[in-house]
Amino acid sequence: MKALVFIPLSVAMLMAARPVFSQNTFPGTGAVGIGTTTPNVELDVVGRVAAKLYTFRGVDNDSQQPHFHYGIYQEAGPWTFPYPKLVINYHTGIKMVGYYNYGGIRFYAGYGNDGTPTGQVMSIAEGDYNVRVANSLFVNSNIGIGTASTGAYRLAVEGIIGARKVRVTQAAWADYVFQPDYKLRSIPELEAFINTHGHLPDVPSAEEVAKDGIDLGDMDSRLLRKIEELTLYVIEQQKQIKAMQAEMADMKRVVKP
Repeated sequence: MKALVFIPLSVAMLMAARPVFSQNTFPGTGAVGIGTTTPNVELDVVGRVAAKLYTFRGVDNDSQQPHFHYGIYQEAGPWTFPYPKLVINYHTGIKMVGYYNYGGIRFYAGYGNDGTPTGQVMSIAEGDYNVRVANSLFVNSNIGIGTASTGAYRLAVEGIIGARKVRVTQAAWADYVFQPDYKLRSIPELEAFINTHGHLPDVPSAEEVAKDGIDLGDMDSRLLRKIEELTLYVIEQQKQIKAMQAEMADMKRVVKP
């Protein structure tokens, strides 16, 4: 006769409720809910989630190696200013989509006591397709508009720039032309230079401008120099005209019957 084995009710319940997973691995089908009994996705958490690293397996699970290259994580370092930053690694990349009819994307520099973001610094597609910067924009490199080849220029624009005013600071100005020791070319010297070179002295030629462009501040200074030189020529010419008029008046008095 076989002996009857009695199992306590509590033990029986534990055996009946034994998980169907092992080694922290869940079945390939079904959803898991934490804080909810009706999960809508494979892992549905109602509440906060804390993790050191979120990793991804790439598109269609093709990387097969969840590591930092496909991760979102907080960089290492003590929790002191300027504080470790959230890192989205290079293989992961990021696409931010903010349809303008739904508020676009906003960037803030702070937050209030209730966690509400404050101090908006930039927005993208906020009511339209534009990017707006609330304060000064600091770029520690070159900027190209319409071109990727900025060369040595801080701002390179392939196209036309429209502005109401342009202010160019210039250290040297051309008022030295009016100093007594300034050597002004004579008219014959000026004529000879123009006949030889085809442009004014100290002014770039058409070929030089086509090749290298012009510096607005330097060019304005050079043009002012030519204007001031021309003014000196006019003053000298006026003196000569007055002298000739005086000579003609004397001649008329001499020949007057």
